[in-house]
Amino acid sequence: MGKGWFNIHENSKETYEFGKLKKFLTLVNFMMQDTVLTISHESVEAFHDYILSFIPQETVIKDTANVLNKFAEKPKQEKEGSESELEED
Repeated sequence: MGKGWFNIHENSKETYEFGKLKKFLTLVNFMMQDTVLTISHESVEAFHDYILSFIPQETVIKDTANVLNKFAEKPKQEKEGSESELEED
């Protein structure tokens, strides 16, 4: 095999260390790690926003039997997006 090919049948560790296959597999490993990190960050951010949606912006307590919680309105895009998804199904 020439220098431009990946030798998957390499027996020498020293040759593998300097070969293109190791560089390629290292690149793939970094790409997978970056993907997992990005997905994890997005998931934590979505969970954070979800939890905050259940916390009222203001709580008015008139007496022990009368409590009013005021929540922030959801953006219009989220409402329209969920309705259009329901129509497609």
